[in-house]
Amino acid sequence: MDKFETLVLRALVDSIVECKDNTAFHVSDVDYSYKQLGERISAIRRMICQLPSDEKLVGLALHDDMETYASVFALWMEGKAYVPLHPLHPAERNAEIAKQVGMSTILDSNVESVHTGCRVISTSQALYDGSFLDHWVDASADDFAYIIFTSGSTGIPKGVCITRNNVGAFMEAFWNTGISVSRDDRCLQCFDMTFDVSVQSYLIALTKGASLYTVPYGVVKYLYVASLIQLQKITVCSLAPSMLSYLRPYFDEFDANSL
Repeated sequence: MDKFETLVLRALVDSIVECKDNTAFHVSDVDYSYKQLGERISAIRRMICQLPSDEKLVGLALHDDMETYASVFALWMEGKAYVPLHPLHPAERNAEIAKQVGMSTILDSNVESVHTGCRVISTSQALYDGSFLDHWVDASADDFAYIIFTSGSTGIPKGVCITRNNVGAFMEAFWNTGISVSRDDRCLQCFDMTFDVSVQSYLIALTKGASLYTVPYGVVKYLYVASLIQLQKITVCSLAPSMLSYLRPYFDEFDANSL
C-alpha cells in the first residue's frame, strides 16, 4: 500500500474498528460514534459505486455534518476525488467551478443547496446494508484526492489539484514532526472545507481515533471556538493568526489549559 492508503484509508478503518464506541464527531452539540461514521461511509459508497468508473471528479456540497466528512472518505475509497462547493458562495462561482472541472455529479447531504446544473445525489438517503470498509478501489498515487479553488479575487477562480500522494506525503511529514494525537484527544476543526488546513484538521483526528469538534455556519466563529475550547476541553487545534488576534482580548476570560 502507498502512503495515502496506509496513513489515511487504513488508519481510518483502524479507528472505526478499534474505537467504534468513541466519539468521532461532535457537531452542534450532538455526538456521533466511529461506528456511525463507518456505517455512513459504507452507505454513501453504495451510491457512489453506481457512478461511471471514469467519473473521477465529484462535487461535494459542504455542510457542518458528519455526512459531508463521510462523503470524503467514501469518494476516496471508490477511487474518486472531491471538489468542495460552498452553499453560501455565489451560485455563479460554484457554476464556474463545475464548468472548469467538467463534473456532472454533486453529493449533498442537504436538500439541493448548490445550484450548478449538475445531477445531485442526496447522501442522507443512503441506506446502510451491513457492508464493511475492508476494501477499496485501486487507485494511483498520482490520482487526485481533491481540488480546491482560489478565491477568484483577481479574476476567475483557479483550481489547485492535490493528489493522493500529496496527502500521504503530508501526513507522513506531519507525524514526523513528533506531534502526537491519540484516541483520548479532542481536536478542533474550525476551518471551512474550501480551505486546505481543514484537511489537516480532520485527518489527524480521525486517523488516530480522536474526537473532532466542528464549528457550524452562522455563528461568530471566534466566540464559538473559545466556548468549545473551554466547555469541551479541546486538546489539539490549529488556528489562523487572525483567529488568535480576535481571541487575544479574551485570553484572560476563558480557560484554555486543556490545549
